Amino acid sequence: MRMNNDDDFLHSLSLALAEKFYKTFTTTPNPQRMWVAALQFCLLPRNIEDLDALDSLDVPLEQLLEKPIDGRLMIYELADVSNLDNFPLEQRRHRLWRTHRDEMNRTGLSDEHLVHVRFRLRDMDLYFLPIPVRKRDLLEVGNNGLQNTRRVTALENRGVMKINQAIALESAISTKFRCPLGEDDKKIKREWAIKAAKCNQ
Repeated sequence: MRMNNDDDFLHSLSLALAEKFYKTFTTTPNPQRMWVAALQFCLLPRNIEDLDALDSLDVPLEQLLEKPIDGRLMIYELADVSNLDNFPLEQRRHRLWRTHRDEMNRTGLSDEHLVHVRFRLRDMDLYFLPIPVRKRDLLEVGNNGLQNTRRVTALENRGVMKINQAIALESAISTKFRCPLGEDDKKIKREWAIKAAKCNQ
């Protein structure tokens, strides 16, 4: 999974991070600190009929477990996990961020923040990517008034919305976010459907 050559994706991710970290980066900036964000994904069926079947409590889960179902990843959470005491990283992840940080410092970007993004599915790290959050990104968030909107979930983050839309609309980046659903993915989706049904009672 290589995504550092897709400009639209990188711009959307930078904006998502700028919105997430806006208050911190504008009121108490600390560019030389190692900032870390966890981008949490879930795996959903690409076909709406498969999605409806997993959501329907009238369809036995057992028959769906045997059926091959193509899936796509979707972001459902963007979290600040910069507290490395609570969210430790391997030393090689520190070195990757340090390499990018040193390069930014050498090229006159020492006052710009760099966020190490952890791409996660369930409890696994899939990919790491250091993403610069430039002053222009923070300015764009501020000018659009996004920093004043109270967000309940990451799904309301504009950058996250753009990425999820690009994945769903079969864009160039979408092929990198596809994989078949495993049994655990199907069971998790059915568990969500059961919880939703109970909440609606």
